[in-house]
Amino acid sequence: MKDQTKLLHVGYEKDSQRTMEVPIYQTTAYEFKDAQHAANLFELKELGNIYTRLMNPTTDVFEKRFAALEGGAAAIATASGMAAILTPSPMSPKRVITSSVPANSTAVP
Repeated sequence: MKDQTKLLHVGYEKDSQRTMEVPIYQTTAYEFKDAQHAANLFELKELGNIYTRLMNPTTDVFEKRFAALEGGAAAIATASGMAAILTPSPMSPKRVITSSVPANSTAVP
Protein backbone atom coordinates (compact mmCIF):
# COMPACT_ATOMS: atom_id res chain seq x y z
CA MET A 1 0.00 0.00 0.00
CA LYS A 2 1.40 3.42 -0.94
CA ASP A 3 1.89 6.07 1.74
CA GLN A 4 -0.91 8.25 0.33
CA THR A 5 -3.33 5.32 0.56
CA LYS A 6 -2.25 4.58 4.13
CA LEU A 7 -2.91 8.21 5.07
CA LEU A 8 -6.48 7.90 3.83
CA HIS A 9 -7.52 4.43 4.96
CA VAL A 10 -5.52 2.95 7.84
CA GLY A 11 -7.15 2.82 11.26
CA TYR A 12 -10.65 4.03 10.46
CA GLU A 13 -13.74 1.86 10.38
CA LYS A 14 -16.83 3.69 9.18
CA ASP A 15 -19.23 4.53 11.97
CA SER A 16 -23.02 4.37 11.92
CA GLN A 17 -23.11 7.61 9.89
CA ARG A 18 -20.98 5.97 7.14
CA THR A 19 -18.74 9.03 6.84
CA MET A 20 -15.83 8.71 4.42
CA GLU A 21 -13.42 10.68 6.62
CA VAL A 22 -12.55 10.48 10.30
CA PRO A 23 -14.90 12.63 12.40
CA ILE A 24 -13.29 15.09 14.80
CA TYR A 25 -14.47 14.17 18.29
CA GLN A 26 -14.46 17.42 20.29
CA THR A 27 -15.30 15.97 23.67
CA THR A 28 -13.53 15.61 26.98
CA ALA A 29 -15.51 12.81 28.61
CA TYR A 30 -17.40 9.69 27.64
CA GLU A 31 -20.49 8.03 29.05
CA PHE A 32 -20.14 4.68 30.82
CA LYS A 33 -22.83 1.98 30.56
CA ASP A 34 -22.73 1.46 34.33
CA ALA A 35 -20.31 1.48 37.28
CA GLN A 36 -18.89 -1.93 36.33
CA HIS A 37 -18.16 -0.73 32.80
CA ALA A 38 -16.31 2.28 34.19
CA ALA A 39 -14.34 0.07 36.59
CA ASN A 40 -13.37 -2.29 33.76
CA LEU A 41 -12.13 0.59 31.64
CA PHE A 42 -10.07 2.15 34.42
CA GLU A 43 -8.62 -1.26 35.36
CA LEU A 44 -7.81 -1.85 31.66
CA LYS A 45 -9.87 -5.04 31.64
CA GLU A 46 -11.55 -3.78 28.48
CA LEU A 47 -10.63 -1.16 25.93
CA GLY A 48 -12.60 2.02 25.48
CA ASN A 49 -12.64 5.76 25.91
CA ILE A 50 -12.34 7.13 29.42
CA TYR A 51 -11.12 10.70 29.11
CA THR A 52 -10.00 12.48 25.96
CA ARG A 53 -6.45 13.13 27.20
CA LEU A 54 -5.99 9.39 27.65
CA MET A 55 -7.70 8.26 24.48
CA ASN A 56 -9.76 9.90 21.78
CA PRO A 57 -11.19 8.20 18.66
CA THR A 58 -9.72 10.88 16.36
CA THR A 59 -6.26 10.58 17.95
CA ASP A 60 -6.49 6.80 17.79
CA VAL A 61 -6.85 6.89 13.99
CA PHE A 62 -3.96 9.37 13.72
CA GLU A 63 -1.73 7.07 15.79
CA LYS A 64 -2.62 4.04 13.66
CA ARG A 65 -1.90 5.92 10.43
CA PHE A 66 1.40 7.27 11.71
CA ALA A 67 2.47 3.78 12.83
CA ALA A 68 1.57 2.37 9.41
CA LEU A 69 3.61 5.07 7.64
CA GLU A 70 6.61 4.38 9.88
CA GLY A 71 6.22 0.60 9.66
CA GLY A 72 5.64 0.37 13.41
CA ALA A 73 3.30 -1.72 15.51
CA ALA A 74 1.86 1.33 17.31
CA ALA A 75 2.35 5.04 17.86
CA ILE A 76 1.71 7.49 20.69
CA ALA A 77 0.56 11.02 19.88
CA THR A 78 1.49 13.77 22.32
CA ALA A 79 0.77 17.48 22.34
CA SER A 80 4.32 18.65 22.98
CA GLY A 81 7.95 17.61 22.85
CA MET A 82 8.20 17.43 26.64
CA ALA A 83 5.14 15.22 26.80
CA ALA A 84 6.81 12.92 24.28
CA ILE A 85 10.03 12.86 26.30
CA LEU A 86 8.23 12.16 29.57
CA THR A 87 5.84 9.53 28.20
CA PRO A 88 6.97 6.12 29.45
CA SER A 89 7.53 3.69 26.61
CA PRO A 90 6.96 -0.05 26.86
CA MET A 91 9.64 -0.47 24.20
CA SER A 92 13.36 -0.73 24.76
CA PRO A 93 15.09 2.63 24.09
CA LYS A 94 17.37 0.80 21.64
CA ARG A 95 14.41 -0.06 19.43
CA VAL A 96 12.52 3.24 19.57
CA ILE A 97 12.41 5.17 16.32
CA THR A 98 11.24 8.72 16.85
CA SER A 99 9.61 10.88 14.25
CA SER A 100 7.99 14.22 14.76
CA VAL A 101 5.69 16.44 12.77
CA PRO A 102 5.91 20.16 13.56
CA ALA A 103 2.59 21.71 14.57
CA ASN A 104 2.81 24.25 11.74
CA SER A 105 3.68 21.64 9.10
CA THR A 106 1.55 21.60 5.97
CA ALA A 107 3.65 19.05 4.11
CA VAL A 108 1.98 15.81 3.04
CA PRO A 109 4.19 12.90 1.93
